[in-house]
Amino acid sequence: MRRTYVIHPADAIHRDISLIPEVGGLYAFSLKDPKTLAGSLARAGLAMDVMGLGQRPLIYIGASGDCLRRRVRSHLRDDTQTSSFRMSLGALLTDELALTVKPVRHKRVFGFVPEDEARLTAWMIQNLDVGVLPAQRPMDMERRAITQSDPVFNITGRRAHDAAWQILLLRRRCLDKTTAEGVASPPVADEPWAGADPAAALE
Repeated sequence: MRRTYVIHPADAIHRDISLIPEVGGLYAFSLKDPKTLAGSLARAGLAMDVMGLGQRPLIYIGASGDCLRRRVRSHLRDDTQTSSFRMSLGALLTDELALTVKPVRHKRVFGFVPEDEARLTAWMIQNLDVGVLPAQRPMDMERRAITQSDPVFNITGRRAHDAAWQILLLRRRCLDKTTAEGVASPPVADEPWAGADPAAALE
């Protein structure tokens, strides 16, 4: 029997995180309305794949080996520096939502000022659904799911895709803003001019 994702509106999860089980598995963020990001994606030269959860376009897939609840919560709280998904989404929406980048000293990540973290979270809980699929060996399933669905905001596992590099360039611009404010930003290792992948630990 084929298992399917259990889908919740992000606002319901934000109100009651206990909707997400404390077990390992896959999670997926999808758009309630594909038109929501159409303009921002087009301006960045990006497009979404047609695959999704039901009629919802998938934009990000992740996995947790031990606690889906903790991992999903990390994406829906006002702390972008701990979430690769939030960094990518926020980098795309910086102009549209008038987000002000906040330097993170001595780290290769960025966040936003508190009121803008709240604005990004509000956008997410208004426009996103979250699907969860408890599973054994979720990391293996995550790799296959990313390959099959090609979610626009996933970076790890999509190095052959121009869209992944475009997202990284948007993120680099945010990091450059922190450097311009006088906070030294070391090279970001998941970019074309560097080697390893710190984003992998956040996905």
